[in-house]
Amino acid sequence: MLQGIQALLELSRVDVQIAELEDEQRGLPAARAALVQEREKGLAAVEAAQAAVVAAEQEQRRHEAAVADREALVKKLEGQQHQIKTNEAYKVLLHEIDQARAAISDAETKILEAMEQIARAPRRRAPRIAPRSRSASSPIARSRSIRRSATCAAIARRSSAVSMCRCSSATTGSPCGAVPR
Repeated sequence: MLQGIQALLELSRVDVQIAELEDEQRGLPAARAALVQEREKGLAAVEAAQAAVVAAEQEQRRHEAAVADREALVKKLEGQQHQIKTNEAYKVLLHEIDQARAAISDAETKILEAMEQIARAPRRRAPRIAPRSRSASSPIARSRSIRRSATCAAIARRSSAVSMCRCSSATTGSPCGAVPR
C-alpha cells in the first residue's frame, strides 16, 4: 500500500510538472510574437538608416558636382579678366568671381555635413537582429532546454511506469510495485 501511495505522489509531482510546462508552452506564442515585432522594428530602423545614408551620399555627390561647376566658372571668369577694358566691367567680373567662390564654400560645407551624416549613420543603426538558431542561443537558454527535455523524458518514463502499475493492479488486483526512475 505504501508503494501505491508513493506512486500516486510521484504521479502528482509529474502532473504538476506537466502543468507547469504546458503553462510555459502556452506563453511561447506571445513571446514569439513580441520578438517578431521587435525584429520588425529593428529591420525598419536599419532600412531607415540605410535610406538616410543613401540620401546623404546623393546630396554629397550633388554638392560635389556644384563645386566642380563653380570652379569651372571661376576659371573661366579669371581667364576673362585680361580681356576686360573698362573698370566697371572689371568690378562686375570680380563680384561674379567672389559669388562663385562663396557658392563653392557653401557647397563644400554641405559636402562636409553630408560626410558627417554618413559617418554618424552606422552608430545610429539598430543592431542586426537575426533569427537565433539552437546552437547560437545563450548558455542559459540551452541549459533550460536541456533541463526541459530531460524533465519531459523523466515525466514520460514515470507516467508510463505509473500507468503500467495501474494496469497491472487493475488486472491482477494486487498492489502496485515500485515505480522505476
